[in-house]
Amino acid sequence: MDVAILGTGKMGSAIARRLHEQSHTVHLWNRTPGRAESLGIGTTYATPAQAAAPAQVVLSVLTGTEGVRQVYLGDHGALEAGGDRLYVDITTASLEVHVEVAAAAAERGTAFVEAPVLGSIPAAESGSLLLLVGGDTAAVDAAR
Repeated sequence: MDVAILGTGKMGSAIARRLHEQSHTVHLWNRTPGRAESLGIGTTYATPAQAAAPAQVVLSVLTGTEGVRQVYLGDHGALEAGGDRLYVDITTASLEVHVEVAAAAAERGTAFVEAPVLGSIPAAESGSLLLLVGGDTAAVDAAR
């Protein structure tokens, strides 16, 4: 499966490595491109929209509410990629921004779920993170 990882800090990097180890193709974006490139896996892109475009699933691992808003709805934001894909945000962010992004995704004919995680870097590396998934029923089913 083609998976975009938007945000390659500690958690995003651990998730990207785990997905790569499981033979998924990863498409990476980070505000600081060198951080994504330093993983040595997948392809690094200049914008969230470019990273999302080839992916079936887009996972965002960002810092806070404004980060989510900017990465999804800002210039060259992930939702500009168009097409039908599943967006999953695992950032700890406000309900309001998740509702805003979910509405924008629905307007574009795609799905968005919020899925904050319980666990740490070792849990991500071992594939044992717990996700608390919320959103439209069909989108949550697709996330499963």
